[in-house]
Amino acid sequence: MIHQSFTSTGEAGRPRADCSRQNLRNVSPFIVGATALALAGCVPAPTRPVAGAGAEPAAVAPASASAWTPAMQMDVRRVSNPRLSPSGRHVVFEVATADLDADRWSRQLRVASADRAGDSGPLVGCEDCRDARWGADDGLLFARATDDAGLERVFAVQVKTGDRRPVTPAAARVGWYEPSPDGAWVAYTTLEQPASGAARWQLHAVSTTNGAITSWDIDASAGEFAWAPTSDCIVVVYQPAATLDWRGKFLTLATLSDGAVTRLSTGPGAAWLPQFDTRGRRIAFVASPGAATWMRDAELRVLELDSNAVITLAATPDRNVDLLGWHPGGEALLGLEYEGSTRRLVEVPLDGGPAHYLGPSDRSVREPHAVGDRLAFVSERWNKPPEVFVGELPSLAGRIVSSVQPDLRAPLGQTEVVRWTSSDGIEVEGLLTYPVGYREGARYPLLVRLHGGPPFPASDGFIGGTFMTAYPLAAIAAAGFAILQPNFRGSAGYGRTFRHALHGDWGGQDVRDIMAGVDAMIAGGVADPERLGIMGWSYGGYLAASVLTQTDRFAAASIGAGMTDLSTFADSTSLGGMLADWLGDGRGDSAALYRERSPLARAESVSCPVLVQHGTSDSRVPIDQAQRFIAALARPGAEVEFAPYAGGHGPRAPRAVLDVLERNLRWFARQLRPVAASPRIGQAPGTGPDAPGRFPVLVRKRAPIVSLTDYEFPLQDYGEWLSFVDKSEDAAWRGAAMRQLVDEQTFHRYRDRATVAAHRLAYRSDGLTINGFIVAPKRCDPRCPVVLFAHGGVAQWGRITFFDVLEMHRLAERGYIVLASALRGEGGSEGSPNLGAGDRDDMIRLLNVAAHIDGADTTRVGLWGFSRGGALGYRVLAATDAIDAAVLVGARSDFVNSERRAEFHEHVYPGVVDDYEADEDAALRALSATYWPEKLAAGTSVLLLHGANDSRVPVGDSLQMATHLARLERPFRLVVPARGSHTLIEHQLQVRKHLDDWFDQHLKGAGRHARQP
Repeated sequence: MIHQSFTSTGEAGRPRADCSRQNLRNVSPFIVGATALALAGCVPAPTRPVAGAGAEPAAVAPASASAWTPAMQMDVRRVSNPRLSPSGRHVVFEVATADLDADRWSRQLRVASADRAGDSGPLVGCEDCRDARWGADDGLLFARATDDAGLERVFAVQVKTGDRRPVTPAAARVGWYEPSPDGAWVAYTTLEQPASGAARWQLHAVSTTNGAITSWDIDASAGEFAWAPTSDCIVVVYQPAATLDWRGKFLTLATLSDGAVTRLSTGPGAAWLPQFDTRGRRIAFVASPGAATWMRDAELRVLELDSNAVITLAATPDRNVDLLGWHPGGEALLGLEYEGSTRRLVEVPLDGGPAHYLGPSDRSVREPHAVGDRLAFVSERWNKPPEVFVGELPSLAGRIVSSVQPDLRAPLGQTEVVRWTSSDGIEVEGLLTYPVGYREGARYPLLVRLHGGPPFPASDGFIGGTFMTAYPLAAIAAAGFAILQPNFRGSAGYGRTFRHALHGDWGGQDVRDIMAGVDAMIAGGVADPERLGIMGWSYGGYLAASVLTQTDRFAAASIGAGMTDLSTFADSTSLGGMLADWLGDGRGDSAALYRERSPLARAESVSCPVLVQHGTSDSRVPIDQAQRFIAALARPGAEVEFAPYAGGHGPRAPRAVLDVLERNLRWFARQLRPVAASPRIGQAPGTGPDAPGRFPVLVRKRAPIVSLTDYEFPLQDYGEWLSFVDKSEDAAWRGAAMRQLVDEQTFHRYRDRATVAAHRLAYRSDGLTINGFIVAPKRCDPRCPVVLFAHGGVAQWGRITFFDVLEMHRLAERGYIVLASALRGEGGSEGSPNLGAGDRDDMIRLLNVAAHIDGADTTRVGLWGFSRGGALGYRVLAATDAIDAAVLVGARSDFVNSERRAEFHEHVYPGVVDDYEADEDAALRALSATYWPEKLAAGTSVLLLHGANDSRVPVGDSLQMATHLARLERPFRLVVPARGSHTLIEHQLQVRKHLDDWFDQHLKGAGRHARQP
């Protein structure tokens, strides 16, 4: 059994196990007494000792057919907003299912019996309704939905027949609503946007019988008001303007008969979450003990309306309580707060007696709703997805009354509470998820997942869900990772002192708590110290970045929506005053603290690969926080992948959620999994040196093709090749690196045309003869996808290099037909060099060439462009939707604001850029994809590769394009290799891998989208 204890100051003590603790051995939080057996089918998880030190490392296991995947996690339904009917006999609740085809959450209201298990099915006639409220009896429901014009309204729904009618007038956005106890009125808020000034929520009440509307001139909080039991007035939380800064809230009373508004006296601090008692003479509410702060101290108070007396009740264990309502007898209030990782119901007597928890200690209570002594709530466990439960006070033994989840029987990684001692001797707690198939004595890669807030702790919810997480915990465990979720200093659930310990110390003691936990996992034998990863969102993203700047022990990281430059964050966030509450106002000493605790200031110390994910319209943590950090990270040597997505502070649309989940899993699997030997180039079935083959024969109309001749290698001996590269001015081209990229066996295979055939090509474009190349497998069975190559440089600097040709050979051996254009005026082609419509048309004409090659599959086309060729690639993608996948390396997207514009103006642009002499800026904008990203073909999947130290085209060009593509919800990926130059030659093996994987996925594999020839 787990005991609970309170300190003399009212703070919660840690749950203590009766059994002795060895290393990390703990009683599982899910081993409970008989009262918990009402959780239907939930078998208590046994305590698991952590393996001893010195164990051999375990490989990351490949997911089996029955293993959890991010896609499976999307099948888990979100359950929310249970509401008991006035009689307490029925429960209405909401179920949201991911519809990936429509990219929306399909919502459904369901009604279940509160007395027996088994969901009675969806509410008829209210498809896609949400936020249900009961009327005055069990026969009527109210629900919010969108009308035929796409505007929000509240509807009245007959439970038995499904008949519904609109109650509120149509509005662009309805914030919240509540029917009056007698059912005669519906109060609701709408977001009003005046012609000038800030948006504001305004409160209204509409008669359910005649549609008469009463409105109050008040800035109401979006969802915090409550009716008096007499249905004649409403207590409203006043919150100036539509802001996320909640610290100025206070209570007002809005009277229905005369439209009057009266401010209520509630004592010092902010006030929120009000509730009338059953007689309407008292109002309970939550208040800050003094000035409200983002450290979220909260206590319960009661206002006596007759005397205006305010009573402050005893402090709750965590001093961070939310109000549920009045105890049925009226002698106490019921609240919710965290005890460790569990969200629990707490009872606070009105007579000043101490607060105490209700119900079993292992069960989180989410979104409770009470009628009398009966409580409906959502609950889940690490191994059980969310369902609706109903229980009676005070035991809350509970019974499950819904059954909405799919039958997902894949094994889960066992999860339990673990504890360790931090650097200053304080005990810290967290959740440890073991990898599926865990073997005691083996070490596993460990991912540390950091929660946000900072007060929002890691909680004991279902690890296979997607609610409020960017990390697919079940799929990560199925892939062979252990996961540690530490509740570091600053977390709620461990008392006010523990939470306030982070005041003035972001990136300090919390980092030490985390690293002590990592050390404990290593000492306990679970974690492989050479394979550590870290990930976090929001404050967790900030903290992950902070950890990386203070230690080099992590091999990979994922940072989501994290603050990285605290000074600019403070000036731009919509979370008004949040940073000032934690770290000071940014003036004087706190200004130095902002700089010191900003990960951006120490980005040069980060060396591991970093995935950065961020919403393009995030108002809480603006995306420039990610962009600044990426630029700083990439310069000194960290590999960076940037994955912006269209949306706000967290992914919401199902496709975005799935992409974030999958991307994180792929990232850590790639970075922490032992690298397997790659298949030998040229040994794919049907392409080996002994395979019968032929060059794809031109069998149809030859109109676009002028000539086709065999390509002869300019170097006949491998020694000549080495001598050639050793003379290069670029050190990266010399010596061992190039021997690795092109070894002697590969050189001779290409030269002897053992597996592929290479031809020089001449074709027609706008009446000009353009030179180029065709490099293709000797056999396509039956057809090979096509890749178009666009070279770098322009005019006298523009050419297809011998190394380019070697890379074309390598792609051809992988089963691609590669077509390259020398472009007009370059490489012996007719015409004058051109940056504009001319070189774009030369590239697009290669599609006509491909259409006349036997064996070329023109329904599967890729584009690969480097430098100028990458910028050209953007223009090709704006002119045709025939390209399925593009890889653009070091591509300029903004010619207008180029740091080298003056240099190019003198030596390059005049004479080669269309209309340059007439209007320089307009001509350069026409070349710059950042000014017209919406023109790019929506169906093309784009991989952007850009060197962090690119001195010719700044990495910001690709960062900017990635942000545009995310905003437009286009399929893309950005990779920034560490210390990469413009050519990325020093990362050529990595570049090859990214290019191969991208084309294989989108031209051959599951990522390919169907397109007709």
